[in-house]
Amino acid sequence: MNWFSRLILICILVQSASAQSVVRSSETNKAVIWEPQLLLEFADDATPQPPPIPKEMIASLLLSDVKVLLEETLMDTIQAKFGGEVGARGDASESLRWLCVHGVDEVGPWVLWLESGEIDGPYIGGFQWRRLSGAATFDMRCASLPDTAKVVLPINLRLGTSREEVLNVLGKPTWQTANIFLYEHEHEETIRGEPYDSWNSVIIAIRNGVIEAIDVTKTTSN
Repeated sequence: MNWFSRLILICILVQSASAQSVVRSSETNKAVIWEPQLLLEFADDATPQPPPIPKEMIASLLLSDVKVLLEETLMDTIQAKFGGEVGARGDASESLRWLCVHGVDEVGPWVLWLESGEIDGPYIGGFQWRRLSGAATFDMRCASLPDTAKVVLPINLRLGTSREEVLNVLGKPTWQTANIFLYEHEHEETIRGEPYDSWNSVIIAIRNGVIEAIDVTKTTSN
């Protein structure tokens, strides 16, 4: 089944303590944040249906003074600007590369993973932005940003946005549970005379009535 026609069959909301993929320090036994982890699992036998979101939602973000365009900005460009190491896991279609950066705002710490799957090549094809507890500990490979660093999305959503405002901004989700909203958009376009499918997904995890995590993917393929 085509990736673009998959719908959710199994939804896993990963709570704050376990949603951040971690490694363990043998000395302190504290969770150390490094790898991103899926908010949702997709199943190949899910029943397809047209995604109801009428237009593309999030195809970029602003990280401090740098605009990151999904499918256009090189991972190496952002690493050269902000530092950190590029992580990798999996093989072939299951492979994932990421750059981990973290900062703090008036509410507390946050982490941003800029991600690249097999189809993205050297480019950034998605990201996950997550609120963390005040006790968060980061792997040395995850770059620390100055307190002035900000993440700004092209639509009026951010960490801490209320459930009600999410619905005002994006409308009814394609699929949802009590704590996760999935929004999907798909359209056809022509690039250099060839037909392509463009797919944009936004997954929002809600905790205590506000956004705890936002996961975005943009993929164009023929």
